[in-house]
Amino acid sequence: YPELEEKHRSEALVAEAFASGQKGQPDAQAKLIEIATDGSKAAIIRATALNILSRYRSQKALDAVAACLKDADPLVRYEAVRGVSALIPRNMEISYQKNKVSLLAPLLNDPRRAVTSEVGRALTEVPAELLDGQTRKGFEAALQEYKDRQIAIADRPEAHLNLGLIYQNLKQNDLAESSYKTAIRLVNDFIPARFNLANLYNATGRNREAEEQFREIIQLEPENGDAYYSLGLLLAEMKKLKEAADFLGKAARLMPTRARIHYNYGLALEQLGQRVGAEAAMLRAYQLDSEDPSILQALAVHYLQGRQWNQASVYAAKLARMYPNEPGPRRMLEEIQRQSSR
Repeated sequence: YPELEEKHRSEALVAEAFASGQKGQPDAQAKLIEIATDGSKAAIIRATALNILSRYRSQKALDAVAACLKDADPLVRYEAVRGVSALIPRNMEISYQKNKVSLLAPLLNDPRRAVTSEVGRALTEVPAELLDGQTRKGFEAALQEYKDRQIAIADRPEAHLNLGLIYQNLKQNDLAESSYKTAIRLVNDFIPARFNLANLYNATGRNREAEEQFREIIQLEPENGDAYYSLGLLLAEMKKLKEAADFLGKAARLMPTRARIHYNYGLALEQLGQRVGAEAAMLRAYQLDSEDPSILQALAVHYLQGRQWNQASVYAAKLARMYPNEPGPRRMLEEIQRQSSR
């Protein structure tokens, strides 16, 4: 039965792409794009591919997700809206936010309420001044629709988490805090609400309360690497460097494939004067992500400060090649070359 064998092969390839994508493996991106844009595949499979693809921060991923906004199936369109939201987060510069509005605004007229309400949620992430009069009218209707959908399931903590997120996006911080606390009252160990509450506290300068929340998460989930990482970053911000390094080190052990964790752990050790440990952590970060400019700069500076000119020049030169029009990397490389020639 060749047709059955072909079907099984196809299903196996999809499962492999999903598994690789969930692990963040770079080579899975192209496979996920192929699946998401293949109109012959079932909508649920394409939507799942879009969901995983939205974790890849690349223009290719965004282009594929954006193309699916016009798909005939509402489930695919819904997941594409979520993908655009994830790939153009609210902290990106204004040109990206304008692109986000231009991509999503047409779907305020989508025939499916699930799609329009999700667009309403996503547009809370862009500056209000980017929405013209007609778009704002559609946005407000879609956002109310989204709120109504959450209120309809108000006995579930996820509903209050979702409300908290949109309130926080709209800078209605009192309502956001109240929503997160309601979610926690409903389910004490609902970790996403505790994370968001901690991040809200941090964003509004209430770092001690943020610290309490992160420590509570660790009490509830002692193996939650993200909690150790977040608490480590917060403690570093609070100038508690020794304790910060301890928590970042624990996070690095729990999540050994996350380059940014090793990078921040290395920075903390560097500030504590533990140069050997700092070097090891930064090299591990580079091994995991050799294209991250922050990691390249950290290694170049580390070796420059240690007067290890050959090693410093390797990373400074790569950084200068990546950013040929930026004066900073070029000046650092020239400084290293000048020092090494003395």
